[in-house]
Amino acid sequence: MKKIIIGILLILFTVLSNSSCSKIGGPPPNCKITYPIDGQIIDKCETIDITVIVEGSGTETGITINGDSKVMQHTSSNITYQWNTNTEGIKEHTIKASCWDNNGKGSTDEIKVKIVAGASETFIDPRDLQEYYIVDIGSQTWFAQDLRYYTSDTSCIDNSGPNGGIIYNWNSAKIACPNGWHLPSDSEWKTLEKHIGMSDSDVDNVGWRGSIEGNEIKSRCGWGWMSDSGNGNDNYNFTALPNNNELYGLGTTNIWWTNTEVEGFTVFTRGLLYSKGQIERVNLPKDLKNSVRCVKD
Repeated sequence: MKKIIIGILLILFTVLSNSSCSKIGGPPPNCKITYPIDGQIIDKCETIDITVIVEGSGTETGITINGDSKVMQHTSSNITYQWNTNTEGIKEHTIKASCWDNNGKGSTDEIKVKIVAGASETFIDPRDLQEYYIVDIGSQTWFAQDLRYYTSDTSCIDNSGPNGGIIYNWNSAKIACPNGWHLPSDSEWKTLEKHIGMSDSDVDNVGWRGSIEGNEIKSRCGWGWMSDSGNGNDNYNFTALPNNNELYGLGTTNIWWTNTEVEGFTVFTRGLLYSKGQIERVNLPKDLKNSVRCVKD
């Protein structure tokens, strides 16, 4: 009888153990990005709703873009994050959704989308495989983005932000463009300016020239930073963006080198400012660091 009772107790213990184990954990939550979709093309300046659905019992759900956390909520319900692309670079971006439960179990979903602006033709720099949009304006072909190639010296500086370009001193800028392209001359900038409407009488002046030609080549967003004021219409798909030069304030200005020297120690440049619709032509010292737009040979 004693053996029978012991056997029954062992059976009950086994059943209860298995039953309690089956209740621990369970399947991990599953999260899925339903919008946008993988490979989607998004216009710069557009605001989209990143939507994530969650199946199962989770306690944490989050969204990151290029590794930066954008939203994290302590719930297993579906979430939406409003993504304003005004301050995002014209390039491919990685969106990732993650969800977990109290036991650390979870899942992720990852997609890649591409932000574009205006120009559709691209050029791949064979030196570092960076891709650039390019645009035909009149008889010229220009990069539609600022150059971001690191030269062999240390005079080029990463300039983070929506521009994505690198700023160079003049000696580095002269050699930074890839084969088949070059740093434009003062004259080549004038050709561009006259094509977009600047008069012959204004184009040779120094200082702020013209009337609205700067707005013709400014991006439709990104100028003025948080205030987003001073944007252009980008009618020629040149998509000029501020270079976030902290000397003048984030989102307010960009200055590009030409290859034309003035009196041996300064160089003609071109500049845009968020509060002006004109284009500035002024000579600056060679040791300053400014942006580069390449033009085709």
